Amino acid sequence: MVLIPLLTLLTQLKPEAVFPTSVSIILPVCLVSLGVTALSGQIAWQDALVWLPGSAAGGILAGFFGKKIPVKWLHRGVGILILWGGIRYLC
Repeated sequence: MVLIPLLTLLTQLKPEAVFPTSVSIILPVCLVSLGVTALSGQIAWQDALVWLPGSAAGGILAGFFGKKIPVKWLHRGVGILILWGGIRYLC
């Protein structure tokens, strides 16, 4: 939620490069977190694996079609998802 606006404000990146750059920053952090959590035995693999096909499909589709979606729509979409997540968290 914070990384994309920070990259937009504090770097000279073109708007089209902000999202892929944020993914390249977030991915290693997620992998390290996954490794630490897995080693501590805190992952319910049966529950997690159910979400893997949809996540993989979404990532592949985003890779193919991401460049075709206007940046303005991506910003609005991320904003809506953040608001939705915040509302769900509060309720």
